[in-house]
Amino acid sequence: MRSGRSRRWLHSLAAALLLWGVGTAAAIVDELDNRSAVYPGDLLLGGMFPLRGRGEFGNCSEFNVHGLFALEALHFSLDKVNARLKSQCGFSLGSVSLDTCASPTVGLYQALQFVMPSLIGRSPSNQAGSMSGHDVIGVVGPMHSDTTEQVANMLGMFKIPQISFMATSPTLSNPTRYPYFLRTTPSDDNQGDSLVQILLHMKWSYVIAAYEDTVYGLRGLQAFEKSLQQVNKGAEICIGHRWKIDMDSPEAVDLEYYRKQLRQLSEEKSRARVMLLFMSDSIAHHIFAAVREERLEKHYVWVGTDGWGSRYVEPEIREAVDGAVVSVPIVRKLNGFDDYLLTRTVENNERNPWFALVTNRSLACAETPDGRSHNRRGERTCEHMDNETMQEHVRHCEFTGFMHFVYEAVQAYATALEEMHRKLCDKRMGVCPALYNELQKPGRRMLYEHLREIHFQDAENKSVHFHNGRDGLPKYSVLTYKQNARGDYVWQPIATLYFNESSPDLLEEADLTSVEWLKNYPISECGSKCPGWSIRRYQKDKCCWDCENCTFPSVKLNETHCGVCLMDMDRQIFTKPNEWRNACETFDATIVGFTNPIVATVVTAAGAGIIATIVTLVLFITYSSTPIIKASGRELSLVLLVGIALCYSTVFMVAVKPTKYTCVLVRFLYSLSYTVCYAAIFVKTNRIVRIFHMTDKGPKQRKTRYISPVSQLLVTALIIGFQIMLCVVWQVLKPAAADFDAVFDDENESVTVYRFCEALEDSDWLIALSLPSLLLLLSGLYAFKARKCPGKFNETKYIIISTYTACIVFVAFIPLFFTVAKMPFRIVVLCVALCINATVTLLCMFAPKLYVVLIRPHKNTRDNVMGRKHTASSNVHLTDNNCIQPSTTDSYSKDVGAPAGGRSSTFSAGSLKASDSSGRSSREYGRTSVDGLGRTSTDLRAMNNRRRWTDAGGRTDLVEQLVVQEIATQTSGDYDQPADSDDEDSY
Repeated sequence: MRSGRSRRWLHSLAAALLLWGVGTAAAIVDELDNRSAVYPGDLLLGGMFPLRGRGEFGNCSEFNVHGLFALEALHFSLDKVNARLKSQCGFSLGSVSLDTCASPTVGLYQALQFVMPSLIGRSPSNQAGSMSGHDVIGVVGPMHSDTTEQVANMLGMFKIPQISFMATSPTLSNPTRYPYFLRTTPSDDNQGDSLVQILLHMKWSYVIAAYEDTVYGLRGLQAFEKSLQQVNKGAEICIGHRWKIDMDSPEAVDLEYYRKQLRQLSEEKSRARVMLLFMSDSIAHHIFAAVREERLEKHYVWVGTDGWGSRYVEPEIREAVDGAVVSVPIVRKLNGFDDYLLTRTVENNERNPWFALVTNRSLACAETPDGRSHNRRGERTCEHMDNETMQEHVRHCEFTGFMHFVYEAVQAYATALEEMHRKLCDKRMGVCPALYNELQKPGRRMLYEHLREIHFQDAENKSVHFHNGRDGLPKYSVLTYKQNARGDYVWQPIATLYFNESSPDLLEEADLTSVEWLKNYPISECGSKCPGWSIRRYQKDKCCWDCENCTFPSVKLNETHCGVCLMDMDRQIFTKPNEWRNACETFDATIVGFTNPIVATVVTAAGAGIIATIVTLVLFITYSSTPIIKASGRELSLVLLVGIALCYSTVFMVAVKPTKYTCVLVRFLYSLSYTVCYAAIFVKTNRIVRIFHMTDKGPKQRKTRYISPVSQLLVTALIIGFQIMLCVVWQVLKPAAADFDAVFDDENESVTVYRFCEALEDSDWLIALSLPSLLLLLSGLYAFKARKCPGKFNETKYIIISTYTACIVFVAFIPLFFTVAKMPFRIVVLCVALCINATVTLLCMFAPKLYVVLIRPHKNTRDNVMGRKHTASSNVHLTDNNCIQPSTTDSYSKDVGAPAGGRSSTFSAGSLKASDSSGRSSREYGRTSVDGLGRTSTDLRAMNNRRRWTDAGGRTDLVEQLVVQEIATQTSGDYDQPADSDDEDSY
């Protein structure tokens, strides 16, 4: 008992609060219409329709034909379902319908009429089967989302089921906030997807969004932006401007305000030719009227929703609306409804008190307290609505295509009641006590649960149920406003969109991309289509862009991004842009080998060099016993020929296909070829300088060591062995391997991947040249010191040419190698350097000797090589402290180092004569050595004085005596042998 009293006390308190709040709201409603349309029945449904429009400050304004049609659809649907209910269940459904004026405030006030019986209790006279007044089991409506949200809040508090037939706000899908709310139309979440699909198919990427600050306008724009983020990949569609219309401001009904806004937008956003409208038809009417005044009918294309789309369009603004494209919940004519509507008259339609009022006044007029009729601009254009006018509204308005949603709401209640009657009444006809008591419970939970789970067939035998247990099925019709064949402006369906939970699918009922109406629509984008492989670079507002080419070797991934083709050197996958630069294609690596013209030329030259080297070797072996070959140092000459052959062979190895093993050979051959060549030259020049460089001249001078052929070969082998050890360490620390290098030619827009040995990529190859470079510098230094030694005793002139040329090649080769970025040119530089060094060495060190052997064989004698002359001998004079210079002006003789046999060697030295071991005088001055020359002793003495030289200590001596003694004791040649001996090996 106490709990029941507490519940009644709480209900009374809630009623008081609601009465106070709604009473306060009603105080601002101008002359609220207290009429109600009653359709008698055993069980009542509440109906809420916008029979008048929304005026300033939330009051009511002119009559609304669409609300009238919705109310008539309710009555038409009740006629339909009652025929079945009476025959199967024995009771009928009725309704009590109220006017919401399309206003949340008025709607909240009217909803109070349906919850009052729950607050103050029902009359004891209410009997089963005779419900009266506003005690309803459920509500149908309202039509607008903002009004529906307010009504749903109140009805949810008192657990009264509600089914809206036109409210599409996504907020209404929240079961926590609106636990007893259902609707037969889909949510605007799906409508946003449909609008995106339309814009994508029409290729409209730059739009303006205009919306009213109501629940419907705000939620519609938010749903569209949400869909834009999910579907709009690559920023295909951009909103250039958002135009908010304040519904509570006087500007909302001021035509000048709309003209000013449209004028400004057409100037500042002239490239935006599409405007999205999220608003009711009354606000859209103002925009279209302003467009007409500003002569912008051909400038904008209107894209919108069911708030104004498919509604009746006044004749004066039809040209402004021409071409509009709207996405609305699926349009389907309710069978028989149009004919039913056209047969309604004042006489046969007493259950609708507003019908007579509408037929007596034009739909564009408003009624004022003084009884005058005028439109909002004060123009007296009111006319009576006769049957012909009604037919025009029906013909030009696709809104009647939404009336099937009203029928589905009524059918849902009827189907749920049928199921409850079957379960509770045990085949008893009429409203049995069990069914009545269940419907009188405060929660009416059973009715609500049956509503959520119903499945039924509509008037066209289409399956109907609540999507996700709350919303209508996501089906949409795409309509366009065009003139038909008769010249009448009508809303024409062009496509139907069905949506599942993941993505939209365009049905084949109409092809959106090929219908005739697409041809004359303007382009709405803030940048032209980027041709070829150019992409969009967006400007500051993120809607406008300039075109920018993808630089080579990039490809065009999409309209906004370039991408680089894959170059995976490890897996040997190489790709490059195709001809159209929109995808990548694979290609193989290129080998800089014999097919390269420059490399082929160098390789040919190297082949000729190998042949020349072999010919030289054969000739050296053939003429190895001749004096000039013996005097050149046969052993080191053969080593030098081997080094030259290695240089030429390395060129071939560089040109073959790089592999792990060939790269190892290239590394070793490249370093060894230079080392072998310059080691032989270094040992040869070192021997010359040490022989002719006298640091201690006199009888007790020391003999020069390690100038024998065996010693020279041993030193050369040690140098070469050190280089081999250096290469082995290099190979262990960094193994040689084949690598790849991508070369991009931006000018010709091509890319080539070269396969090469890894050591050629960086400065590692300098390791191979470190020791040869040192040997080359030392050889050049020794050759410079020996530059004035007697030409008959050495080949320093040719060594100098060879080493200096090699130095020049090295100096030019190193920076050229580093500055050349492309691998083919690096390989060419390497091969050319090898060929030049080998060729210069071959020509300088061997060509002069082969010339004497083959062309001047008479000069290939011991006397010519050693400088002996029997008729006239050379004078020798010193020019520095290193070498002797011969002179042929005068002559003198000298006997040197006679062996035990008593034979002596005689050199011309003017009148100077050295005694042999038998004790003959060692020096005689002023005597004529050759009879019959006619020279006096005085002349000879003067000549001999000019031939003297003085060392640092002031001693005089003859250099030639020391040289010959050094050669005789240190070299393999024996100058004390008979003159015709062939075993002489000297300088």
